[in-house]
Amino acid sequence: MTQTILVVGASGSGKTTLIERIVPVLRARGLSVGTLKHAHHGYQPDKPDSDSARHAAAGASPVVVVGPEGFSLHQKTTVTHVGALIARHFEGTDIVLAEGFSSARGRKLLVHRRGVTSKPLAHSEEVFLAVTDEPLGYPAETEPDDIDSVASTLAAFVEESSAPEVTLAVDGVDIPLTEFVRRFLAGALVGMVGELKGIPAEPHEISVVVRRG
Repeated sequence: MTQTILVVGASGSGKTTLIERIVPVLRARGLSVGTLKHAHHGYQPDKPDSDSARHAAAGASPVVVVGPEGFSLHQKTTVTHVGALIARHFEGTDIVLAEGFSSARGRKLLVHRRGVTSKPLAHSEEVFLAVTDEPLGYPAETEPDDIDSVASTLAAFVEESSAPEVTLAVDGVDIPLTEFVRRFLAGALVGMVGELKGIPAEPHEISVVVRRG
């Protein structure tokens, strides 16, 4: 199962720099790494006069641009839950570093730099590691330059993960599910349920029953 780490911290604290440094280290350890960025102030996916921007302006969604080195995707969607986004776009990825989703529920890696003013962090009890240049009082803290230590901690979480057990029954008949569908359903449900108040950051089991009529 894909492990999701929420990389949080104040603007200018070094979140993007840390991700930039940690990704190649994790890849060197044989892990596939994806990233997800929350643009609080919006973003422009392409040049205004490009063909793909014209496609999007005309109402196409998704718009996929393919080139010699890969492709990029732009899709208009109301889905903003971290779990649902990861289930939809990061199938088979070992770990996803999600930057900027500070109010989301989940395992958090806090990045802090002395002199950078930060706002109170929602669900600070979910911080499992603080990358900081001064003591903050979290159970686990490490220096910003100790990339190997951060990588080892993240790799350990990946090793603990396993494919989720998801079952589906319709009118009492068990429906076989592929691994992709299991991961998608688990990610979507965990992401959406995690937005509710009073829900543990990493629930062990979620049961949903839908009855019609």
